[in-house]
Amino acid sequence: MKKTDPMRRRSRSAALLLLAACALAPGGAGAREEDRTSPGGMKYFLVVPADYDAERGAPLLAGLHGAGSSRENFRDACLPSLPAYRDAIWVIPDAPGETWSIPQDSSEIMGICRALREEFSVRWRGVVGFSAGGWAANHLASGFPEEWEAFVIAAAGLHEQIPLPREP
Repeated sequence: MKKTDPMRRRSRSAALLLLAACALAPGGAGAREEDRTSPGGMKYFLVVPADYDAERGAPLLAGLHGAGSSRENFRDACLPSLPAYRDAIWVIPDAPGETWSIPQDSSEIMGICRALREEFSVRWRGVVGFSAGGWAANHLASGFPEEWEAFVIAAAGLHEQIPLPREP
């Protein structure tokens, strides 16, 4: 029988948990939304579930839009289709330019997420990216693996310089 690397098995399990959370959680009516700006100048939406309880905590999910899109588009088009919207704390940053600039934007997004972990009780962390946001999500997940339990990449190319785990 072929042995599977425990880190790879844990990554698969975490990704499945994130997908299950997105598929099974109820809708997002009543969530609190704040328009914020990071110390580095990155604008982002913070969406906190209406029933957030600090003792219970909540997942923290970063949502990254595609090139030429915006945080408003991600919020309006993606969140209603992701039922985890109600049960998760979402941070939805806006790319400062037409698209994400790696590694500068990665550092800024990580700073936002780390600050939110200080502000809220976070059970686990995930990043969701669409198109160029998926490319940036891939960079965040592979560049900062200790920071994320799960990631979802949709409709994105993968940059050849980003190392991905391979089967032995």
